Amino acid sequence: MLLRNIYTICYIFYIVVYEYIQFKIFNCDRNTLYFNILNKISKIDIFFVKLMQWIIMDINDEVLKNMLIQFSNNVQYNDYEINREIINELKNKNIIIENTPINSGTIAIVFKGSYDNKNIIIKLKRNNIKKILKNSISLMSTIAFLIKFTYYRYLKIDLFIETNMSYLFEQINFINEITNINTFYNNIKKNNEIIIPKVYSEFSNNDV
Repeated sequence: MLLRNIYTICYIFYIVVYEYIQFKIFNCDRNTLYFNILNKISKIDIFFVKLMQWIIMDINDEVLKNMLIQFSNNVQYNDYEINREIINELKNKNIIIENTPINSGTIAIVFKGSYDNKNIIIKLKRNNIKKILKNSISLMSTIAFLIKFTYYRYLKIDLFIETNMSYLFEQINFINEITNINTFYNNIKKNNEIIIPKVYSEFSNNDV
């Protein structure tokens, strides 16, 4: 695991250096530099986008912030990450689901659909996301350890990762999310100024 992490870190470093050289040689704009780095890194580990988004929240760079938000809402995915078995089960329950996702985040892939003549969205957890998350934490922990020996140790990435990783595990717990949405819905449903989505609990579980 450690050797794999070190190899991945070296590859990420190579990507950053290569893109920066391209940026300088061809005098590209800053947006292109950000995009190219994020696009390539997200293919290695989708949670790097989330990590970078957290890190720059206090940085006054709206261009980078907006780009990271866009990446977080449109994270690349492969077909094997979509649980087709669950989709077929939902279709057998008279739920119509469009073939192409309308959104893809680090945790889930979102489809548009309809049920009982009402428009709905289906939030489907990525296959093997828990394993991917554990591998990401291992990789990020290795990065944090190595940063301790560099100029950037003042960033305290290790403390940052430790604080936020528990939050990521909460995000993959759909049961808690369902409970929270239902609680908000029941508390605010009489307020016409706030719209809380209704959860079809009979079709929902920890994967959808």
